[in-house]
Amino acid sequence: MEIIYKTKELQKCAEIDGYAQKKLGKQQADKFLRRVGTLIDADSFEDLRHVPGRFHELTENRKGQWAFDLVQPSRLIVTPKTRPIATDSQGKFIWPLIQDAIIVEIVDYHKKG
Repeated sequence: MEIIYKTKELQKCAEIDGYAQKKLGKQQADKFLRRVGTLIDADSFEDLRHVPGRFHELTENRKGQWAFDLVQPSRLIVTPKTRPIATDSQGKFIWPLIQDAIIVEIVDYHKKG
């Protein structure tokens, strides 16, 4: 799958040896790099439904975003690059047609604030 990064910082974490560990810590960096590899290896979001890391579609104010679990409670947030996102007649996203991604952020979106 084609992957792009929303920020230079995320791109450096993914592409420069040791940078992710320096910025995220070893455990978080290891999970981040595994998730990025999983995204790259997939042909579509459909391929990610049952991989380690619990790739899942978000709802409400994060509709149109997906998340991978990292070190709890952090998540790796991705969105499809191609817009509009393919939907069926009921407005549900068609995962097999989503074939590219933007890595958006690492965040704890459960935090009340």
